[in-house]
Amino acid sequence: MRSGVTLLPGANDTNPSELNPGVFYYLSRTRTQDVIDGLSNTAFFSEKIRGSGNPDPKSDLYVMTNQFTLVDTWTTCKATNPALATPLTSKWGASWVMGENCCTLYNHVATPGSFSCAGIPFTGSMTNMAMQVSAGSRHPGGVHVLCGDGSVHFASNSVDLGVWRGLGTRNGKEVFSAPW
Repeated sequence: MRSGVTLLPGANDTNPSELNPGVFYYLSRTRTQDVIDGLSNTAFFSEKIRGSGNPDPKSDLYVMTNQFTLVDTWTTCKATNPALATPLTSKWGASWVMGENCCTLYNHVATPGSFSCAGIPFTGSMTNMAMQVSAGSRHPGGVHVLCGDGSVHFASNSVDLGVWRGLGTRNGKEVFSAPW
């Protein structure tokens, strides 16, 4: 295990030369041979709570000011107070067919069980929208994660942020051993 992993910025319309380090992202065409960290060291899927339409801090997506870096996105969302914040949606997962962060996906910006936030306003497409979309579940303590090799592991809500972010990359040269 290694902590303190730094993620490269994700691809966006403003700077298309920046490459997304994950496996699944908008218009991705990732092949298994592109996962140089190893399939057992790369998260492919995790649990994400579906919203019911009623306010719920575990499943709502809250509004924050749009950010331009991963660190600023994480810091701003972490400071969000759900009792005072405006939910962007309480119907998370209702538009499952879209397959975008706004609707069904999650990311590794924050550890499981953290609040989810979206930056408003954003310009262009959603690839320019700062989003912290946390994995989450209704069972206590964490989430189940499916790795690229087909193995399933339980990731604690208190997993080291660097380890969690590293599991979300396919090519960051991180090697981890479960449990995380």
